[in-house]
Amino acid sequence: MNDTVKDIEEPNTATDWLIALRERPGDPALHRAFDAWRAASPENEIAWQEAEHTASLLAALSPAQTGPAAPLPEPDFSLPPVKPRRTGRRLLAGAGLALAALLTWAAADRFMPMGTHQTRTAATQEITLGDQSVITLAPDTAITVEYSETRRQVILHAGQAYFDVASNPSRPFVVQAQDLTVTVLGTEFEVEARDGQRAVTVSEGIVSVLADGIDSTETLRAGDRLASMDTGGWARSGQRPDTVAAWRDNLLVANGARLDQVVADLSPYFGGYIVIAEGDLSGEKVTGVFDLRHPDKALAVMARSHGFQVRALSPWLLVVSRI
Repeated sequence: MNDTVKDIEEPNTATDWLIALRERPGDPALHRAFDAWRAASPENEIAWQEAEHTASLLAALSPAQTGPAAPLPEPDFSLPPVKPRRTGRRLLAGAGLALAALLTWAAADRFMPMGTHQTRTAATQEITLGDQSVITLAPDTAITVEYSETRRQVILHAGQAYFDVASNPSRPFVVQAQDLTVTVLGTEFEVEARDGQRAVTVSEGIVSVLADGIDSTETLRAGDRLASMDTGGWARSGQRPDTVAAWRDNLLVANGARLDQVVADLSPYFGGYIVIAEGDLSGEKVTGVFDLRHPDKALAVMARSHGFQVRALSPWLLVVSRI
């Protein structure tokens, strides 16, 4: 295990004991201490039964059932090949809620539109159209391309995509993501559609944006970002144009971003699940530049510098909590 991820040395919760017993099954002193902890209170016994039941159900989602994973560059451990989709931003507290979310994601994955092009966990793809426009897909992304002599349109079903559009004033380029419609003549920009959130960020040129909740067409220029809000409506903000879609260089750039957003950005690069165990931790601000090729290490670096911890319940389930 990566030494930047906290190991469980002195178990004091049911989850801690679950990990410790699996790591040291032949340790009689550990088993005696566990029996004493379990008998110390009814609450401990109930917590253990819930953790044990949850672990058995999580095992049913084990990557062993889906076959070997394609390895990430220099991985610390093998990862499963398929990760269920997220259906919304969740603040997860406890193993029971984590399990419920995982089962929801697994069910949602069956109904994801396949699209003309689709990427998997930690994989990107570059698509060149007939007019030399280039679309770069981030991991866990699906699109449908509708391209002809009279039409240039892309439907972004889920994920993130960066567009480098060849100029053609007589044939606008349109990107549709749920209720969001982005129209350009020739420019570079990113569109995101994930967990019910939509966003457009421009690195060069001008784009026009329409969506539910926008009274009239919004015009965005280089460095402009327009994103949907959990409370409804849309918010404009600024971003350095040279940091737009930094994932193309395997980088995650966070500048005072919420932890839950950073975790959402890391998740497509991690073959398992990242759970935030405490709701109030989700809003903590994170700043830094992180390597997407090693999402577990990136999360551990954040933990060290921002005062929280990462525990590995298994190689494919990381739990973020306060120290």
